[in-house]
Amino acid sequence: MNDLSHLAHARAPAVATGRDLLVDMLRGMALVFIVVDHINLIARDLGDIGTARLYLLIDVQLSDAAEIFVFLSGYVFGMVHGSPGRRLGPPDLARRTLRRIIQIFGAYVLTLVVVAALYAIFAAIRPLSPSWVEITQIYLLDVPGLALLAGMAKMMVTVFFVNILHLYILLLAYALPILLLWHRKPAAAVAISAALWFVAQFIDPMEMPRWAGMRAFNPLGWQVLFCAGMFLGTRRWLDTIRNRPEPRLVAIALAIVAAGFVLRLGVSRFGEDYLPRAIVDLAQLLAATAKPALGPARLINFAALTYLAWTLLPPAARLMRWRPARTLATLGSHSLEVFCIGTVMIMLGSLALHVIGGGFAAYVAVIGGVLVLYAAVGEITAWLLRKPARPAGVQSGPASPGRH
Repeated sequence: MNDLSHLAHARAPAVATGRDLLVDMLRGMALVFIVVDHINLIARDLGDIGTARLYLLIDVQLSDAAEIFVFLSGYVFGMVHGSPGRRLGPPDLARRTLRRIIQIFGAYVLTLVVVAALYAIFAAIRPLSPSWVEITQIYLLDVPGLALLAGMAKMMVTVFFVNILHLYILLLAYALPILLLWHRKPAAAVAISAALWFVAQFIDPMEMPRWAGMRAFNPLGWQVLFCAGMFLGTRRWLDTIRNRPEPRLVAIALAIVAAGFVLRLGVSRFGEDYLPRAIVDLAQLLAATAKPALGPARLINFAALTYLAWTLLPPAARLMRWRPARTLATLGSHSLEVFCIGTVMIMLGSLALHVIGGGFAAYVAVIGGVLVLYAAVGEITAWLLRKPARPAGVQSGPASPGRH
């Protein structure tokens, strides 16, 4: 992405240099949420932080940052490779999709090699607590080098949250034929995606293979979110609803979000103590079954949140006047690299909690360090991508479309 400083006075609602700034900002926010959420889980299991912690979307709604990441990844894929004027033929689409799959797989292997090396170094310096090894699942890397590489090649190693990369690889492979079908017979493409999602609702997560993290993300269910984003991206549908709220739809979406909040409370200690038993039982059922197959309540909740975000958030040009928004947009525009950095940050952050203690002070220090590091990554990336000032009288060529 090019320098974002000129956006403070921009009038265009969404795009600059071929990118959708709101999409980038929300993808960057999802990446930060994913890392913080995993550190929250590790801190909860490793120490005693109580209820004083950083609360995220997953703490107040049925859906979380994973839905944001998958949906917007599909939206960008459809927008870049399937929108009118940019539509690719089968050979070009296959070539670009394969190239992206190879990039993601290479980033996954490189990231885990770095994490495994850090693990070996720290283990050699001092003994690591068995509880930390178990909580972080770092023991999956505690195998001989060739066996570890074989596990990576088979996509069997899912330490931390790299199973989302596994899911992304599967979704891209599936997106290739379904996007081509969408161009010819859109109703058939939608029907196939919906049918696969419906089948996923009747599969016990524990019956799914361990390969590619399928027990956490059933690709038969999660493809519907990626495909929905991809189909909408080919028509740039989010542009048509941006900052154009319809009162009736807003009211429905707000009611769904309010219901999601109540159901999320149902799985908390507060819900156990104060909410009706029927709501608590329903909330616990949804919490136990919703994520692996992307259950109906979770999907509806995410759709409502998406509609509210695109209709009620300020225009992108106004958001980009806020420095954190510009940083998030930069992070989101380089999601694969930032995701891999986040994996390493989870490893280092959880190790810091293990070394300095799992109390609240340690938690604050680790979360603060993660946020500062992410901000530094965003600033450094923006600085590296900033075009040098051109001499007066020299006209620049057309802006490049940027990376997706």
